[in-house]
Amino acid sequence: MSRRVFLAAIAVLTAAFAVLSAGSALSESLTYDEPGNVREGLRAFRQRLFNREVNNPRLVREYAVLPYMITGFDGNLNRQTVFPARLMMIGLGCILILAVSRTVEVRFGSAAAVFTAFFLAFEPNLLAHGHYVSLDFGLTVFFFIAYAVFQKFLDSPTRTAAAAAGISLGWALASKAAALPFFAVSAASAVLLSQRENAGLWLYRNRGYIIGAGLLAALVIWSSYFFVTEPFISGEIHPERISSRMLQDAQNSGNTVLVRLIRLMRSVRLPLGTYLGMLKNIAVYSRLQTAQVFFLGEYRQGSQWYYLPAVALMKLTLPMIILFFSALRLAVSGRSGKKLIVPALIPALAVFTVLAMGKSYPFFRYALPAVPFIGIAAGVTLSRFWQSRFRWLAAVLLIWHGLAAAAQYPYFVSYANEITGPRSTRYRLLHDSNLDWGQALSAFRDYVAAVKSGAVSFSYFGAESGVYYGFTPDSAWSSHIFSDVCAFHTTRFGPGADSLTAISVTNWYACGYREEDRFREPDRVIADSILIFR
Repeated sequence: MSRRVFLAAIAVLTAAFAVLSAGSALSESLTYDEPGNVREGLRAFRQRLFNREVNNPRLVREYAVLPYMITGFDGNLNRQTVFPARLMMIGLGCILILAVSRTVEVRFGSAAAVFTAFFLAFEPNLLAHGHYVSLDFGLTVFFFIAYAVFQKFLDSPTRTAAAAAGISLGWALASKAAALPFFAVSAASAVLLSQRENAGLWLYRNRGYIIGAGLLAALVIWSSYFFVTEPFISGEIHPERISSRMLQDAQNSGNTVLVRLIRLMRSVRLPLGTYLGMLKNIAVYSRLQTAQVFFLGEYRQGSQWYYLPAVALMKLTLPMIILFFSALRLAVSGRSGKKLIVPALIPALAVFTVLAMGKSYPFFRYALPAVPFIGIAAGVTLSRFWQSRFRWLAAVLLIWHGLAAAAQYPYFVSYANEITGPRSTRYRLLHDSNLDWGQALSAFRDYVAAVKSGAVSFSYFGAESGVYYGFTPDSAWSSHIFSDVCAFHTTRFGPGADSLTAISVTNWYACGYREEDRFREPDRVIADSILIFR
């Protein structure tokens, strides 16, 4: 493949991703998390405040709201006004495809790079989250860049490579807390496998570079907090806060040492104080987590390690699953598939291993950072099929993958593969960000207009006001309070063919409506995620 043809192919595929993502962004209503992410980004820029939502870093949010810092926007978010922020995320997606393509070209050749770019450009989950103001997608991009740069440092440790590794690692760690275990497990595994018995010696010889990269990463993280110093423990006193309860218990038991330590950590301002406090919060709350978890149509007590892998087998396209397991088989068999272990298989498996050990909620977006590496395994394996007598199979898998994305447009977030059965029954297995994240108000508006309904009673899981779509209800929209989210909002349009009741799939489960006889079987499903009852 000539250089010109290669560059043209990558450009076309990147443009296809951007066009599909932009069309979806303009069609979908706000998802549940987006308004909060935009507000936190604006608060960071304008007020230098980072203590309102303390469980995640700020880099992705700050990046997404950059257009608003130019325009001065400070109004209500809706599908149109959020588009500049969504466009910034689409730009990140284009960077991801270009970065992956370049990495694969260098290691496996131009044909493998084009196939990989194809898989990523038409991957439904990347197309879904790639236009949301979402920390998960930001982490996906920055984690890939950090790991790819680290591979270069692993191949050739130099001062420049160490500096690049430190900066890119800082971006990843500043995007979402999960980057820390994802990168630590991936990098450690890569060192052990690539250096084998010399791993300890390699680390010792490059200790200066590694320490320098770590310090540079810390500086990059701190820059995302605008170099603000904050206490390790928030000074906010609330009886529900763990630190407040610990302080009260220490006072009651006369433990003066612990009392002084907590007060000290509340008063002394530190670089990265908020970030370190965030890591502390996640470590503490992960141990206390006993919430019910939704899996395969039922709520269960606590998560199990296999929940998320099972969801991944439903959310990835079957061609990608087939090719990824083919790559694993090649690697295990000792053939040329071993070349895929460090650049693709290790980080993909590391993401699922970390999430399984942490018994994460089975939302596929949490495993999104594994998708670029699964795409590499699929693209490289397909390129080998293409060069063999199985070229026909490669063509079938490519077409199958592309059609899967095309058929799901514009509501990519509700994609699930053929394992789950017909689209109209996906809601029996999936909910929340795996299916219904509040994205389908446009489709619901079009349906109501088509049937000329006289009245609509709607229990909606989402963050955008229905007023923007012509629903003027008898109660307020867009609250994150559970009772408000579950409540029905009634809109009367005047004389019409009939009235209807609609329930978002997530509400149908979480609010208990599926247990009511009148709501057990919907008459229709809109955009995979809104159930219609008459």
